[in-house]
Amino acid sequence: MNNILVKDSQYFRDNIVSLNEELDPLASRSLLTIKGERWHHFRTNLTPVFTSGKMKKVFYLVDTCGKELADCLDKATADGK
Repeated sequence: MNNILVKDSQYFRDNIVSLNEELDPLASRSLLTIKGERWHHFRTNLTPVFTSGKMKKVFYLVDTCGKELADCLDKATADGK
């Protein structure tokens, strides 16, 4: 898994999905849609944001939001709708 996510990331730089920047300026600048050197530059700048220490610090937010979402869904579907 580490090879795919870290060491072999250069093999994933030219994505199949491509969007027109004029039609969808936000999504066309996503890491999933950009290509080539632009992708490499973006990934290089973004990678330090997702260190294991930083992810551990925000895990409680994800956990809390997930529990709140589950509670809301339970309440919304409690009457069978």
